[in-house]
Amino acid sequence: MARKPTSRARREPTDLSRAGVDAASTSLVGAILDRYAATFLFNELEPERVETLSPGAVHLEGFVLPSRAAYRRDTAVEQLHHARVSLRRLRSILRTYGYLFSREWSRPLIRELSWFAGVLGAVRDLEVMRDAMTRALGDDASTPEGAHVLALVDAAIDAANEVVIRERRGDRYAGLIEAVEGLRSPAHFSQRAKAPSGRALRDGLRHAWRDVKRAARRAERRATARRLHQLRIELKRLQYAAEAVIPVYGEPVEHLAESAEHLQTRLGRANDDVVARRWLKSLEVDDDAILATVERLRTRHRRELQRTLKEWRHEFNDLARTWAAVGL
Repeated sequence: MARKPTSRARREPTDLSRAGVDAASTSLVGAILDRYAATFLFNELEPERVETLSPGAVHLEGFVLPSRAAYRRDTAVEQLHHARVSLRRLRSILRTYGYLFSREWSRPLIRELSWFAGVLGAVRDLEVMRDAMTRALGDDASTPEGAHVLALVDAAIDAANEVVIRERRGDRYAGLIEAVEGLRSPAHFSQRAKAPSGRALRDGLRHAWRDVKRAARRAERRATARRLHQLRIELKRLQYAAEAVIPVYGEPVEHLAESAEHLQTRLGRANDDVVARRWLKSLEVDDDAILATVERLRTRHRRELQRTLKEWRHEFNDLARTWAAVGL
């Protein structure tokens, strides 16, 4: 079982990173899939279950992603969050570098990863919304009206958790766990994955940036919440794609991943505001005092959203300059 790191020290070069562009894509991408698979399994399954998995399912081959160590988090909330993020990272790598894998294998797996990430996401989104509402309420969180609104969110979280529990008992979930255990099989890679990683992985990163630019142009023409959400999705893809090739392209790509993560996190808060406003609007409230509290929350979330709609372009320009420095 992997242990929680005691520090966030800068990553030391591994044999794989020293190999640089001469390393086969199968070695690098296989290690990345293994890392994300391990993080999912460590946080999704009970500890005794993880220990029974086949060694290949959790062996990490000595490869370390920057600040992405695979270990079991301390709380159920953190475990769910990291299990969900790991599924999304796996899905993103399989999509962005899809030409490195057998489509007959990767497409069904992507579908299943998306399914369970969505199941976990329903809980996580509500938990994030509750935290945001608690901050927005401030001292009002302890009033009867504020407590009532938060209790409604708690009830929604409980209902979403019941769905997670139910899905974990099904055959579809069992199939997903089995598929994640077997991610490292060489049979899953295409012929193109045998090429040196510097050449084979370049196209995926270029395409990820192209999709970010396309989404950004649409948002620049009209910065709606929907278009910024799509931009955020593409930014996540770029972030994950860049993190995957840091051992090949080094520090410029590491800066690119950090810049993409920074902007997508900011846009993520805007999406959280949209989700919160929509959820608050759906409430059926008869009490005038509670209704007033709901409206105050909606107003605060709208203000935060408007601020992001105005300010995101500056950070995107910084990202564009970081991409130019990569030189691909």
